[in-house]
Amino acid sequence: MEITNELRIVIANNYPIIETVGVYYNDGVVVTGFIKEVKFMPFEVTLCKYKKYKGENYNHLIDFNKAIKLKILYCHGENKKYK
Repeated sequence: MEITNELRIVIANNYPIIETVGVYYNDGVVVTGFIKEVKFMPFEVTLCKYKKYKGENYNHLIDFNKAIKLKILYCHGENKKYK
């Protein structure tokens, strides 16, 4: 998945009002959670997962090289998808 300037701006400006981020990977794995941390150089987004399995960490660093889709749900109910 390409990290576009639009995606950077959306996350940088709106992360306080983003309720949930869903990351869909090419191997079928889906990770959902809220944004815990954003770094800009290099661009990295860490999620705190809603569901954790035994032995897993709650934190998830989004791997944009393997991600095929990103779905953002805002607090006011709007959805946006990025591929």
